[in-house]
Amino acid sequence: MARFKIDENLPAAIAQLLREAGHDAVTVGEQGLRGVTDADLDAVCRAERRAVVTLDRGFGDVRRHPPRGAAGILILRMESQSSDAALLLMKRLLPALRENSLQDTLWIVDENKIRIREG
Repeated sequence: MARFKIDENLPAAIAQLLREAGHDAVTVGEQGLRGVTDADLDAVCRAERRAVVTLDRGFGDVRRHPPRGAAGILILRMESQSSDAALLLMKRLLPALRENSLQDTLWIVDENKIRIREG
């Protein structure tokens, strides 16, 4: 079981999907963190030992958000930014989440592949 924080740029239904798969997932909105800076969100996720799930490509900047010490950084990249597309991509990602640790890694996930960069 992994612990996740779902960014405000993704549908809250992703948290529910992850919960149904046995993970601990909360949304930025549920915790009153809407509008916080990326740096603040990163700090909260690290303190709570939660992997951030986001569309924000800024989290891919390993100088500002190094994977080492993070519970994980998971960036979804989709052509369509719709809620349905995000949910479908997360459903496809569930087996990989069961088989791989997110700790100290940056995952960039699109419809065709998962790229994983370690610490």
